[in-house]
Amino acid sequence: MRIDLLGASFTIHTDEEPGYLTKVVDYYRTQITNVQASSGSEDTLIIAILAGILTADELHKCRSSTADSDNLQDMAQEASQVATQLIRSIDESIDQTNDHHPSHHISEAPPEKDASE
Repeated sequence: MRIDLLGASFTIHTDEEPGYLTKVVDYYRTQITNVQASSGSEDTLIIAILAGILTADELHKCRSSTADSDNLQDMAQEASQVATQLIRSIDESIDQTNDHHPSHHISEAPPEKDASE
């Protein structure tokens, strides 16, 4: 694939799909355009470096967000395991209480007699 960026032309050979590589290059072009507009610089090396830093910043934030998400999933899984263990412990405690005190039953109070009887 032939790429033209900031006055430089070169060819890239890759195993990636051409459509994917086109999207990557177009994204980087957008970064370059944003840097040119915000910095006012015409130095192509500075523009390329700043566009690279912005792209790396976005990647780093995305990876950090993914790591945070993975960490939250791990914490949720651990909380679920702790809750399951607590439920088992409570169930065992209830079973042991029932085994030691089988005569504990809730009984209904006899119906009250009507005063007219």
